[in-house]
Amino acid sequence: MPRTAQHRHTFPPAGVLQLPEVPDGASNHDLAHAGTAQWVARTALLTRADEVVWVDGSDDQWRELVARFTMDSGVVRLDPGARPGSLLVRSAELDADSGHTADLDRGALVDRVAESMRGRTMYAVPFLLGDPEAPDVLGVHVTDSPASVATLRALTTIGVDALDAMGPDADVVRTVHTSLRSPRDTRSAVRTALRDERAGVRTVWLVGGDDSAGVVEALRAHTDDRAVEGTLLRVHGDHGTTTVAVTGRSAVRLDRRTPGGQRVEVLASGPVLVGPGADGVVARALTDGTVVPVAGLSPRSVMAADVERDAVFVDTALDEDGDVWWPGSDDDRALHLIDRHGHYLPRGGDPAAAGAPDATVAVRLHGTAARAAVREAGVTVDAFVVTDPAGAADVDALAALVGTAMPLSTTAWGGPAEIAGALDSVTAVTASAPAPAASSGRREVAA
Repeated sequence: MPRTAQHRHTFPPAGVLQLPEVPDGASNHDLAHAGTAQWVARTALLTRADEVVWVDGSDDQWRELVARFTMDSGVVRLDPGARPGSLLVRSAELDADSGHTADLDRGALVDRVAESMRGRTMYAVPFLLGDPEAPDVLGVHVTDSPASVATLRALTTIGVDALDAMGPDADVVRTVHTSLRSPRDTRSAVRTALRDERAGVRTVWLVGGDDSAGVVEALRAHTDDRAVEGTLLRVHGDHGTTTVAVTGRSAVRLDRRTPGGQRVEVLASGPVLVGPGADGVVARALTDGTVVPVAGLSPRSVMAADVERDAVFVDTALDEDGDVWWPGSDDDRALHLIDRHGHYLPRGGDPAAAGAPDATVAVRLHGTAARAAVREAGVTVDAFVVTDPAGAADVDALAALVGTAMPLSTTAWGGPAEIAGALDSVTAVTASAPAPAASSGRREVAA
């Protein structure tokens, strides 16, 4: 039977469940995918999803999926002239917008997941992290959340390219993200992450929430034993060009210019592999994009150009022209706003309250050869900026792992302003600093 760009499989309420087919381009993977297909089918039965759609990563199918997503009032396609390829997602509110990771309890898992996708579509999304030619992580993410699908598309390589990388002996991780709770679940609406390591296969279960945070949490769970959270920056100034690794993701909120006038460029943000290289310590990004809080983003921000296309906004307001708005983006457009629930903001209402305080945007980092190279071959790190005690511990652990001193590092507890100041100080010192001697620690510079 010929295969089309999109496969929909309607699951009967009773009887034998036929296994779904994989998308076009996934030939010669029968052995590798037999277990995965059966797992997807079992999950569909547990959650009682009405149908399963395998996401093949093609542009044609994506257009069909966007049309399907926007049939739901919770997903808005933004003006393709103003923000091509971009969506706004209005997520369901949780009692607390943070989850916790717990050891798997089978009974609790069934209570939280059983029948949670009844009446909804399950999307099965094959994905890979790292260089498509030699992936570091291969996985399949199943979800009923359009925001989850769109965010995974922004952050990773999805579809047939991922399936083609899955040979018979590949280790394939799994994620189940259900945005709604089981009718049997009487707990408060808090996102919960459960990690299952049984049978030698890592499965992450995410229950509650239909925003981008679930994807970020799942990718972190799949990479926390091999990567650290960080942001790779290229800083251009009078001293030349310096590559700086900043622990955590706060650096994505920097302005394009530091107080000292240096230009800042984001190469990657998210899970990063760090190890020894021919010319020193090398960092390589595992994701193609990142999720950024919109709070603090402005036309001067280092991410300003990236959020203009192929972006997934979650819980921001809309202006009267149908473009996304948040405090600081353009205050002149704050006169007539539609809030995160789709209602006009009352006259005299606070524009800052129109969107959620934790609104985010998921973006794919397009555009430069340097960004592509940091995912394929990696980049030599000239300096580290440590933003919190956990980051300091990460750098010390990396030093022990690499077996040599980490590049010149500085401490910048705080937010973007402190990080920007640290970039000015560390790049000035790096320009004249000799190569560090071998040791198992960090070289500290006063911020």
